[in-house]
Amino acid sequence: MSNYLLDAGVDPASLDRLHTPAGIDINAKKPDEVAVSIMAEIIRVKNNLDLSIPTESSSVLEEEAPSYYINPVCGVPVDMKHPKHVMQYGKETVYFCCDGCKIKFEKDPDKYMKAREAGLPPEGM
Repeated sequence: MSNYLLDAGVDPASLDRLHTPAGIDINAKKPDEVAVSIMAEIIRVKNNLDLSIPTESSSVLEEEAPSYYINPVCGVPVDMKHPKHVMQYGKETVYFCCDGCKIKFEKDPDKYMKAREAGLPPEGM
């Protein structure tokens, strides 16, 4: 996703401010719940509430750099060290940004994995 944004002309410094998934983790499952979690994060930012992550030595932070897996359902990059949902599909570990994507995947995993293997974009892209 970040390569797409860079190719589209987005300033690399701006990408450092992006994070996924959007919203505060409230275990949202339905679209209206996801919307509430996103609005809660917007309000937290608007009201200048502390969003800082505790800092550690730079060597520790470098070791914890995120490694992303593209969610096969919606195309959202998921930090493999901090996924919302994970499941095994054959020999592959599959990472999801939300419960909704995991549920969709569970209904027809072959559909999503075959599309992924064929190089087709996920439904959400």
